[in-house]
Amino acid sequence: MSASKAHDAQSPSLGSLKIRLRHDIHWIAYPNTNRWVALDPIANAFYYFSQLEYQAALLLDGSRSVGQVLETVRNRTLNSYPTSAWIESFIHKLHRSELIEYPTGFKTNQLPTPRNRNSFFSSLLANPLSIRIPLLRPSIDYAWAQWIAKLLFSPYAITAILIGLLIVSYSVASRLLSRPNEILYDVGKIQGDRWLVLAALLVAIKSLHELGHYLACVYLKVRCAEIGALFLCFTPCLYCDTTESWKLPSRAHRAGIAAAGIYLECWIALAGGLVFLNTQSGLAHVLGGGLWLMCTVGTLLLNANPFFRYDGYFILSDLIGAPNLGAQSSQALWKSFIALLGGPRANPQDFDLPIGLLSVFAILSMIYRWVVLGSIAFFLWHFLVPSGLGLYFLAIAGATCLGILRTASSQTYGLVAQLAAPEPISRWRLAACLGLIPILILAIFWIPLPNRSVHRGYIELHHSIPIYAPEDCTLTSINPMAIEPQKSIDRAGQVLVELDEPALRFEQLASMQDYTEILTRLELYRQAQGADETLAAEIPTLEKLSDQALSKVRWIEQRLEKLKILSPSSGQFLSKSGWSISGYEHGEPKRHWQASLSESDQGKRVQRGELLGWFASSDQKEAAVLVPAETIRSIDINTPVLLVADANPGRSIRAKIAYYSNDPVPFFPSQLAGDAMFVLERDERGLWQSETPLYRVRIELIDADPSVAPGGLCSARFDLPRLTLAQRIYRFFATQFQLANDAR
Repeated sequence: MSASKAHDAQSPSLGSLKIRLRHDIHWIAYPNTNRWVALDPIANAFYYFSQLEYQAALLLDGSRSVGQVLETVRNRTLNSYPTSAWIESFIHKLHRSELIEYPTGFKTNQLPTPRNRNSFFSSLLANPLSIRIPLLRPSIDYAWAQWIAKLLFSPYAITAILIGLLIVSYSVASRLLSRPNEILYDVGKIQGDRWLVLAALLVAIKSLHELGHYLACVYLKVRCAEIGALFLCFTPCLYCDTTESWKLPSRAHRAGIAAAGIYLECWIALAGGLVFLNTQSGLAHVLGGGLWLMCTVGTLLLNANPFFRYDGYFILSDLIGAPNLGAQSSQALWKSFIALLGGPRANPQDFDLPIGLLSVFAILSMIYRWVVLGSIAFFLWHFLVPSGLGLYFLAIAGATCLGILRTASSQTYGLVAQLAAPEPISRWRLAACLGLIPILILAIFWIPLPNRSVHRGYIELHHSIPIYAPEDCTLTSINPMAIEPQKSIDRAGQVLVELDEPALRFEQLASMQDYTEILTRLELYRQAQGADETLAAEIPTLEKLSDQALSKVRWIEQRLEKLKILSPSSGQFLSKSGWSISGYEHGEPKRHWQASLSESDQGKRVQRGELLGWFASSDQKEAAVLVPAETIRSIDINTPVLLVADANPGRSIRAKIAYYSNDPVPFFPSQLAGDAMFVLERDERGLWQSETPLYRVRIELIDADPSVAPGGLCSARFDLPRLTLAQRIYRFFATQFQLANDAR
């Protein structure tokens, strides 16, 4: 405190200046807070001030100097000691807001230039993904608007929509989770003009969303400042300016206006969910599901998120009593950073919440916005470049970068200006902070980071032979040696499974009868050929028919012989298996393999090509894992591998690479066809194909695990060569450029 007082003894640059507050400024106490709002009737703008700033502003009547005003405020304040740096910052704030008048002949070039509130290009550079164009200032006295608002915001309507939406959302979510393949099927049907219909629905939803804010203003009798066109991520819709809702004394009413758009989307979600539940397929089914998804999940992620300056932000700001929460949190973070560099500490009375809490909110908002900005850029890159609109993407990226540079330069200027402030920051601390930048750059380019890649696969036996059902047939008998655990076949030629098909045996009898009849007729013609020449001429035809009938008989006999499945050698037969839960261990279910073939399955029908099991000469297991080209280029035989089976997710199995192919798989294996890690589509042959080329890696299991059995799914983690962050970024962009070129 003594240091501050000693510094204040010196004459501040503005200490002798006599400044007068504009007489037309209206001061209004912000409800339920210690803040005041200064309303500028000329610019139709308002500004937030703390109680201390309000007291100082009232003293600026032109008869007192700034230094005298500071002394008066100090004498009236008991809980804090305002410094000359504080009063100078306050004067700068009034100057930027254009709320004060200066004596004749005073030069204001030493003060910051006032902000141009109506600069379209400034707002464009600040956020090129959200462009606003004002259109009109609607009245709140329209009869139709009052009637709709009264009906929409009645307690009965609010209760009905909340209960109805909960029931419908539960039903839609249950249906989607019970049949996840239905989602992929419906999304796959969205092609061509259906995308245009969904885009038009999105525009209509967001426009109705803004209509909800206007109707809430009508219901609570608050003037709607303006309605205009908004290009949000280049999607046209409306926007509604409800900033004058701060005049309402109730926090709940202010939050209600902010939440009115989300509330109206709840009605749209209810209608979309009902359409989705009452249709099975078609355009209405897809659009109903899209409406429900956009108005529930999409609204929660975007509009209800407090880290963006959308509805969720204003709802949170009103409920916790922190007006202008974003500016307060940014200012708290900046003040904390300045204090860390040795500058003046922030005054808690200037904020409505603890400074630490506001700083954390500012950091989370910053991280979230950067993530969303990167996601939008990634989406636009994959959407615009393959469509031949790369120049538009460069224009968008350039405008965004200009906005970022503008903000960064402003913050840099503010940081440098702190060196000449009445309470300057420490030059040594600033130098140490700036010295972290080259250290960080060196770390990005020189420090390698762990590089691990996880991919999906399935378990199979080493050198195993899959055994399929040769016909649509019936299971008649099973060798007990083939289904009992720990049993093996000691020689080749033993019967494993016997199948039978009555239709095939009936076809055998019919073909044998036809063959017998042809032979009898052929014998009679041979005996009578000497007496009748016409019969002799038909003998070659009958001989040909006899050969064809005999071939058919032998072909059917071969098919019947294949119904008796024999062991190709000594070894073990493993039938196709399923999971069996026998209890729980450490909170996780204990899963064991249970053979799907047993004596009770006798008489069961199987389809042609259905997998019955595997026959292996040894019980050594291995995993077949599918990896992309980026991984196949980074591995070798010595690459460390850990395997986690879906049957026992709590245990890692040591493994090693036995073989990897340099050629992509010709078709996707059916064992992984339902795995969510892969995006698949059928080719012209009806085979599953991956969206990107995949390569097969065979992994030999080193550790034994009884829960791992053929057919089970697993995840393999490869410890790839370490990469620096710069190398990762380079590879990412190189891959994206390659994908964009391939798409064109």
